[in-house]
Parts: sequence; C-alpha cells; structure tokens
Amino acid sequence: MAKTSLDPSTLIRLDAEVWFTTYGTIKDKRGKVLKAPKPNILQQRMFKHYRDCQAKGEPCKMVVLKPRQKGASTCCQALAYHHFMKYPSLNGSLMGDIAGTSDKVFEIFRRFAENDKFPWVNGRSPINEGESKADSMELISKSVFGKETAGSKNAGRSGTIQVGNMTEVAFWTTSGHSDPALAYLQSLYDEGEMSLCIADSTPNGPSGWFYDTCTASMEERNDWKFIFAAWFEFEDSRIPFKSEQEKEEFKQSLDEDETLEMERFGCDLEQMQWRRRTVMDKCGGDVDKFRQEYP
Repeated sequence: MAKTSLDPSTLIRLDAEVWFTTYGTIKDKRGKVLKAPKPNILQQRMFKHYRDCQAKGEPCKMVVLKPRQKGASTCCQALAYHHFMKYPSLNGSLMGDIAGTSDKVFEIFRRFAENDKFPWVNGRSPINEGESKADSMELISKSVFGKETAGSKNAGRSGTIQVGNMTEVAFWTTSGHSDPALAYLQSLYDEGEMSLCIADSTPNGPSGWFYDTCTASMEERNDWKFIFAAWFEFEDSRIPFKSEQEKEEFKQSLDEDETLEMERFGCDLEQMQWRRRTVMDKCGGDVDKFRQEYP
C-alpha cells in the first residue's frame, strides 16, 4: 500500500505539537518572548497522549504531576487553544486554586491567541473582534474559554464544558463535604473526541482528589492518563562547571544523600550541582521540600 502524506497546513490543523513548534509564542523563564518553541520532555508526553486520544477518536483526560517552572501550564494552554481552533463552538473553563493562578495561566492562552499567525479562517485573527475580555475570550471558531477560581461564588458559572483545565488542583480548598474538583467535573462533558480535560498541579501531600486520581491513574484504575517527568529528565536541570578543579571539588563535597541520589537515578555532577543550588536557593535547604517541589 502506498504511503500517504499530509501537507503542512493540514498537519498543523490536526496536530497540536506541530502547531506549537511552528506558530506557538511563549515567554521563557527570563521573560524573553520565544516563537516556535521546542517542547521539553514533559510537554512531549502531554502532546503524545493528546495525539493518541485524537487518533482513537476518544476523549482526552490527563492528570499532570508537574515540577515547578517546567512548562506544564504552557502546554495545557497550547493544547486547549489548538483544540478550540480545531473544534468549533466548544465551551471551556480554566480554574485555578486562587485568582492569581487563573490570571497568570489565562495570559498564556491569550498570548497564544494574540500571536498566532496560522491562517485558520481566511487569514483572520483567531480572536473574534470585541470578544476578548479580562476573564473570557471567544475565538473565530466560536469556541469560548473563560477563567474561574476554585471556591469562588462564581465557580461553575460556565455551565456545561467540553474543555477544562484544573490547575494547581492539589491546592484547591475543600469546604466541609464539598469538593470543588468533583463539582467542576460534574460540568464536564467527557464522552467524545471533542472532550479535553487536564488536571495539573505541583504536589501538596498524600491526600485529596489530585493525589487519589494520580494514584489510581498510575494503577490504571480510572480513565485519566498520568503524565510525569522527573527533575533530572529536563535539559535545563544542570549547571556546568567553570573548570575541572571546580568539578572535582564539588565531587569531593557530595554528602550521603546526594551520592545515593546519583546512584539511584544515574545523575551526573552537573545535574547534582543544579539540585544542590535549587535546594539551597528555592527550598531553604530543605531536601524534603525539594522532593515535593521537584519530584
């Protein structure tokens, strides 16, 4: 059987990762605007699961255990944006643990929409004129995406949704017997290929909906796909040495915990230098805190 190939335009419309690496616009950790970014290992795994679900014509549900500042939120918004442009007339909601989280993540989505130069509809802007607001946005596909805050009086105001992003869900506060994660999911339609839901969070202890869902998904006891990448799998989780002498001095200074970490995960000295500096600078010297924030 002869192989068939897709033209670039069709491939961009079908595949979120191809669009991301061709027309996506992000801000890196330095605040620099980057176009056509290269996805890291965590983002590649998220894009792959979405691609697999689309190929099967199934709803896509993933629960993402994320290290800090490794692009999980960026990928969530890239997937949501591409999905909205691919499927018309969808309703979607972004819900964060606090208003500040929702605001920051929604701006990632807005940046994708405002800078997208791919000609989805006759070269028109992806955003319907006059339909970009502080807390919602209507695209030319007639799909609408809005932001909410878990536990607020307006939570769930968007009605039935086909696209959802529950971000930092491990930090959502449960009031009495009311679990905001379950209330959110009750508004989600998740029975077709137009259905997309991503629950992402940094860890916050061994309890709650996020922990339970991650555990069940790892054991394949639910229909959520567990997505994870360890800190040492990222290319930027390393600090080069200035000289061989500095490298040797660092090697001699390794403590028992660091040595065990190297042996257990096969880390090199540049990765361990990044780990040590991150423990000291961002985790107050607390190794247990590091293991939670950068699992």
